[in-house]
Amino acid sequence: MSKIFIYYSATGNGDAIASFLKQKGYAILKIDMVKPYGKSHFFKMLKYGKRALSHTREELAPYAMDLSPFDTVLIGSPIWGGSISSPMYTFLKENSFIGKNVLGIFYSMSGKAKKAPDELKSFYPEAKSIIIESPLDNLDEMKRLVDQVA
Repeated sequence: MSKIFIYYSATGNGDAIASFLKQKGYAILKIDMVKPYGKSHFFKMLKYGKRALSHTREELAPYAMDLSPFDTVLIGSPIWGGSISSPMYTFLKENSFIGKNVLGIFYSMSGKAKKAPDELKSFYPEAKSIIIESPLDNLDEMKRLVDQVA
């Protein structure tokens, strides 16, 4: 069974999860915006939180990977305004994983993801998700939680 972790990370939390999953045999695809998020600060968090809530499409940087051979697709996204980040939402709108096992890992500083699991279910009704608070600060807990879905 071939598995891939497709994620967006603005602060490194997703990168920590990707590193762990790579050791478990997952292929890794990191998506990014053409104009990267850059250094985080309060006003930028408000701006991008609003963009996530309104499902604003972001211009994604090109990537070159055939996603068709993967049976399991693990989606990783930070939580912005309680929702899937706008770059990952854009990616989900542009790609289809119908017929595949789709799972979600959502990460945030607060551990609260009010809408993100339901947003993923709007694309893939059978998708299961976990929410991780600050993976970089809680590596052991992150590994334990990721092992539940990976």
